[in-house]
Amino acid sequence: MEAIRVSALRSGAIKIDGAMATIVDLKAALEHMRAAHGGVMYYREGAEQAPTDAQDSVFKAIMDARLPVSLSSKPDFSDYIDGDGHSQPRH
Repeated sequence: MEAIRVSALRSGAIKIDGAMATIVDLKAALEHMRAAHGGVMYYREGAEQAPTDAQDSVFKAIMDARLPVSLSSKPDFSDYIDGDGHSQPRH
């Protein structure tokens, strides 16, 4: 399945596939993924802390798009969080 990699940074910055983006860019990319029947790999910087308002906005946009989402605890997306909340290597 095709997927975009979305990073929500504590500074409020958004990255899509490693490139800086705006929330408008994100919504367009999510719409493209919906049309392509793709998904999202999502990383939130500082996940051990409460999300910032900007990070909440990114996650809300992803949820509103109703796409499959894989959560990652690593900024390089080399893992995913399983159903029990444990980090697993991404193959």
